[in-house]
Amino acid sequence: LFNIFIKLEGVYLNYGLYILELCAFSYQMIKYKPSLIAAGVLMIIVNTNSVLKEKLIEQSFHSPEEIGLVCKDIILMYQKVDNGSKSIKKKYSSSKYGSVGQVDIIEELAKRS
Repeated sequence: LFNIFIKLEGVYLNYGLYILELCAFSYQMIKYKPSLIAAGVLMIIVNTNSVLKEKLIEQSFHSPEEIGLVCKDIILMYQKVDNGSKSIKKKYSSSKYGSVGQVDIIEELAKRS
């Protein structure tokens, strides 16, 4: 739903879908509401764009502090990806998803800033 307002496309949409799917199968993410996880994933992706960050905070109904905490856990979860995520990584390594499973998304987004 947030993507209706943010309008991610191409590789950034695939980054978001990949991280969301990893979150769906991560035990440590169970404590968060799905809407908060979605907001956190989008915040990680649009972090360098202040207009999109403000729009996301406005539309999400979550405080910036809550989103920040979930972003931290998402990044930690992403960096520890191993068991149970092999099929997700394989899926997103295909050309259909722009081979985003083969790159370090967090590192790629950091280069953008």
